[in-house]
This record gives sequence, C-alpha cells and structure tokens, in this order.
Amino acid sequence: MRLLFRLMVAVYAGAWVVAVVRLPAEVPLHFGATGVADRWGSRTEALVFFGVLGVGMTALFEYLPRRVSRTGIASGWLNLPYKQWWLTTPERAREATRRLLDDLWLIGALVMALLSAVLLLTVRAAEARPAELGASGWSVIGVFLALLLGWTVWMTTGRYRPEEGR
Repeated sequence: MRLLFRLMVAVYAGAWVVAVVRLPAEVPLHFGATGVADRWGSRTEALVFFGVLGVGMTALFEYLPRRVSRTGIASGWLNLPYKQWWLTTPERAREATRRLLDDLWLIGALVMALLSAVLLLTVRAAEARPAELGASGWSVIGVFLALLLGWTVWMTTGRYRPEEGR
C-alpha cells in the first residue's frame, strides 16, 4: 500500500505540473452546490494553494505510519476496534500494526487520488465557460466518498474483529 500511496503522490505532482502549464491568469477556486464556480483567484494563488495542499497531505500521510510504527498500537492516542484483544500477544499486536499501516497508506492514496482529480477538474473548469465541475466532478467526489466510507465501515466492523481460534 505504501507503493500505491507514493504512486498517487507522483500522480498529484504530475497533475500540478499540468496545472502549471495550462492554468490561465484567472482560476476558479471554489464551486457552489450546483458545481458552478463562485469564487475566482489568480493563477499564482491556485498553484500555491494546490502545492501547499499536496505537500501537506503527503507529509501527513508519511508521518502517521511512522508514528504508529514508532509508538505501537498500545499508545493511548490510538483508537483501534477490539484493541485489548490485539494487545494480548505480540503476534496479534504485530498483525494489527501491519493492518493499520496498510489502512493508513490506502487512505492516503485515496486522498491523493481525490486531490489529483480535483486539481485536474479545476484546470478543466478554468478553461471552460461557464466554469463548472460538471457531472464528472460530482462523480469523482461521489466515488471517493463511497470508497472511503466503505473502507471505514469495513475497518470498524470487520477488519479488526477478533478471529476465532487465534
């Protein structure tokens, strides 16, 4: 999953380069509920915003797995379903840590994929009149939310459920 996350970071960097090349002087920076741009800004503002956002999210999702690896799942700051069961043996603790790290990398990859799509949708909207997200914009957001919600439900209801006989 770490490789997938890093691949999505590279995709985001590529999308940012596309934005550098293609964004016009005036860029839509916010879209209302109808998907039509309702706030505009400069090209520089957009590039700085998306650059800082990408670096910030990359740093966050690089930091969290390192923190989990360093502190372990017994840490008080970490909430895990059935935590006590996972802590009863070193083997269980290692397996829970492995699963949690995979989950963090996957969620990070999903976030970077969403940000890449939003950046490219912004480039497309900046080139169109009227500037709007269109159906593809809402589809991207819907797919992201469905995947994230599905994964989160699975993590909290099944992925960490104690295994009989272990």
